[in-house]
Amino acid sequence: REELDKVQRWNAYLEQLLGAAGGADGTGPQSALPEAGEFQNEPFALPDHSPRDSRYTSSVTKFRDIHFEDSDEGRFKMMMYSRYFEMSPAEGVAFVLFETTGRPWAFYLDTARHLWDEVRHSWFGEAALRKLGYDVYEAPNWTGFYEVSKNLFGAEEAYVHLTVAIEQAAMKYPPGKREEWEFARDTAKDPLMTTFQDFDWADEVVHAGFGKKWVIDTVYDGNMEAARRDADLTWEKRNRFMEQVSDREDKPQSPFAGNY
Repeated sequence: REELDKVQRWNAYLEQLLGAAGGADGTGPQSALPEAGEFQNEPFALPDHSPRDSRYTSSVTKFRDIHFEDSDEGRFKMMMYSRYFEMSPAEGVAFVLFETTGRPWAFYLDTARHLWDEVRHSWFGEAALRKLGYDVYEAPNWTGFYEVSKNLFGAEEAYVHLTVAIEQAAMKYPPGKREEWEFARDTAKDPLMTTFQDFDWADEVVHAGFGKKWVIDTVYDGNMEAARRDADLTWEKRNRFMEQVSDREDKPQSPFAGNY
């Protein structure tokens, strides 16, 4: 009961902070800034490593201890786990959102939408795995995207990597997001995952647009060639980082399968 009361007080405090900011979009009337009271603390700092609660083990190496057969069934299993593990890209976007200063309000609105989409994609994968009877806590939960964002790239380079190196590349066909959707529909013949991949594809189109707007046009002044050249370099840096991590975890480097 004590814990619940504290959560309710915390929610009320957040509501007051939101009111002091003028609402979610900052355009409403602004109330007085509340006293922090029991919530007065040191300024929040992002952790160096991505945490998981006690239900999980975790791994910086993607797909650690998960076996995928070289078959359509194996690819479908990898697709579901790829969606499930998008919690780590969500944390990567949270890192970008938290660490980036001085951008227009629209940037924070777009990255907040981007963050929510990645969380939703993780739920897609979890729902698909649960439907087929998988234990979603059995395999180590992937934390690698946050790790490379926080400990290798920094905010600007992390967003170049995500939106240009990965999400804009996912617009190519084949393979890309369209082909993933077709595979779920025509080969795996799984209606639930087909629906999820449809939403995933639509979201990735939006995210690729964020890359054009906030990376190529804003950071590179519209120079797509320069942006893509730097995006390619982020893959090289990430792969070297992951090789080192894989050696430390004493596991072979797992495939990224074109995703995150």
